[in-house]
Amino acid sequence: MAKGLARRNVLLLATGCGAGAFARHGLLTPQATLEYTGEGLKAVLTAVGEAAGLGGPLPLVLHMGSCVDNSRAADVAVAVANKLGVDLDKLPVVASAPEATRKRPFPSEPGL
Repeated sequence: MAKGLARRNVLLLATGCGAGAFARHGLLTPQATLEYTGEGLKAVLTAVGEAAGLGGPLPLVLHMGSCVDNSRAADVAVAVANKLGVDLDKLPVVASAPEATRKRPFPSEPGL
Protein backbone atom coordinates (compact mmCIF):
# COMPACT_ATOMS: atom_id res chain seq x y z
CA MET A 1 0.00 0.00 0.00
CA ALA A 2 2.80 2.42 0.90
CA LYS A 3 4.57 1.86 -2.41
CA GLY A 4 1.34 2.44 -4.33
CA LEU A 5 0.63 5.67 -2.47
CA ALA A 6 4.20 6.86 -3.03
CA ARG A 7 3.88 6.16 -6.76
CA ARG A 8 0.83 8.45 -6.66
CA ASN A 9 2.95 11.20 -5.03
CA VAL A 10 1.44 10.86 -1.55
CA LEU A 11 3.68 11.94 1.34
CA LEU A 12 3.94 9.11 3.89
CA LEU A 13 4.33 9.80 7.63
CA ALA A 14 4.45 7.12 10.31
CA THR A 15 4.89 6.63 14.05
CA GLY A 16 5.53 3.74 16.37
CA CYS A 17 5.00 0.16 15.27
CA GLY A 18 3.82 1.29 11.83
CA ALA A 19 7.13 3.04 11.24
CA GLY A 20 8.95 -0.06 12.48
CA ALA A 21 7.10 -2.21 9.95
CA PHE A 22 7.97 0.21 7.16
CA ALA A 23 11.62 0.06 8.29
CA ARG A 24 11.64 -3.75 8.21
CA HIS A 25 10.51 -3.53 4.59
CA GLY A 26 13.25 -1.04 3.69
CA LEU A 27 10.94 1.94 3.21
CA LEU A 28 12.70 4.31 5.60
CA THR A 29 15.61 4.75 3.19
CA PRO A 30 16.55 7.22 0.49
CA GLN A 31 16.94 4.25 -1.88
CA ALA A 32 13.23 3.45 -1.44
CA THR A 33 12.44 7.05 -2.39
CA LEU A 34 14.40 6.70 -5.62
CA GLU A 35 12.78 3.35 -6.42
CA TYR A 36 9.11 3.78 -5.48
CA THR A 37 8.03 7.42 -5.61
CA GLY A 38 6.29 9.32 -8.34
CA GLU A 39 8.28 12.11 -9.95
CA GLY A 40 6.61 14.92 -7.97
CA LEU A 41 7.18 13.39 -4.54
CA LYS A 42 10.69 12.30 -5.53
CA ALA A 43 11.52 15.89 -6.50
CA VAL A 44 10.23 17.25 -3.17
CA LEU A 45 11.97 14.65 -1.00
CA THR A 46 15.20 15.09 -2.97
CA ALA A 47 15.10 18.90 -2.75
CA VAL A 48 14.48 18.82 1.01
CA GLY A 49 17.15 16.17 1.59
CA GLU A 50 19.73 18.06 -0.42
CA ALA A 51 18.83 21.36 1.26
CA ALA A 52 19.38 19.62 4.61
CA GLY A 53 22.86 18.55 3.49
CA LEU A 54 22.04 14.85 3.13
CA GLY A 55 23.32 14.62 -0.43
CA GLY A 56 20.13 12.94 -1.62
CA PRO A 57 16.46 12.45 -0.88
CA LEU A 58 14.72 12.04 2.42
CA PRO A 59 13.44 8.52 3.13
CA LEU A 60 10.26 7.32 1.42
CA VAL A 61 8.41 7.14 4.75
CA LEU A 62 9.18 9.81 7.33
CA HIS A 63 9.44 8.39 10.87
CA MET A 64 7.77 10.80 13.30
CA GLY A 65 8.66 9.03 16.56
CA SER A 66 6.96 6.64 18.94
CA CYS A 67 3.24 5.89 18.90
CA VAL A 68 2.55 8.63 21.43
CA ASP A 69 4.21 11.18 19.13
CA ASN A 70 1.42 10.96 16.55
CA SER A 71 0.72 14.70 16.74
CA ARG A 72 4.08 15.27 15.02
CA ALA A 73 2.66 13.88 11.77
CA ALA A 74 -0.16 16.41 11.96
CA ASP A 75 2.35 19.19 12.67
CA VAL A 76 4.39 18.25 9.58
CA ALA A 77 1.31 18.00 7.37
CA VAL A 78 0.02 21.39 8.53
CA ALA A 79 3.44 23.00 8.04
CA VAL A 80 3.71 21.64 4.49
CA ALA A 81 0.16 22.76 3.65
CA ASN A 82 0.86 26.22 5.04
CA LYS A 83 4.14 26.49 3.10
CA LEU A 84 2.35 25.51 -0.11
CA GLY A 85 -0.61 27.78 0.63
CA VAL A 86 -3.19 24.99 0.38
CA ASP A 87 -5.82 23.66 2.73
CA LEU A 88 -4.72 20.55 4.59
CA ASP A 89 -7.45 18.43 3.00
CA LYS A 90 -5.95 19.20 -0.43
CA LEU A 91 -2.49 17.92 0.54
CA PRO A 92 -1.62 14.40 -0.67
CA VAL A 93 -0.47 13.00 2.66
CA VAL A 94 -1.24 9.92 4.72
CA ALA A 95 -0.13 9.15 8.28
CA SER A 96 0.09 5.79 9.98
CA ALA A 97 -0.08 5.98 13.76
CA PRO A 98 -1.24 2.59 15.05
CA GLU A 99 -1.42 1.86 18.72
CA ALA A 100 -2.33 -1.46 20.23
CA THR A 101 -5.57 -1.35 22.18
CA ARG A 102 -7.94 -3.82 23.67
CA LYS A 103 -11.61 -3.56 24.44
CA ARG A 104 -12.22 -2.88 28.09
CA PRO A 105 -15.69 -3.39 29.48
CA PHE A 106 -17.54 -0.53 31.07
CA PRO A 107 -18.02 -0.93 34.83
CA SER A 108 -21.65 -1.87 34.26
CA GLU A 109 -20.72 -4.71 31.88
CA PRO A 110 -20.69 -8.29 33.15
CA GLY A 111 -17.32 -9.72 33.96
CA LEU A 112 -15.99 -6.95 36.16
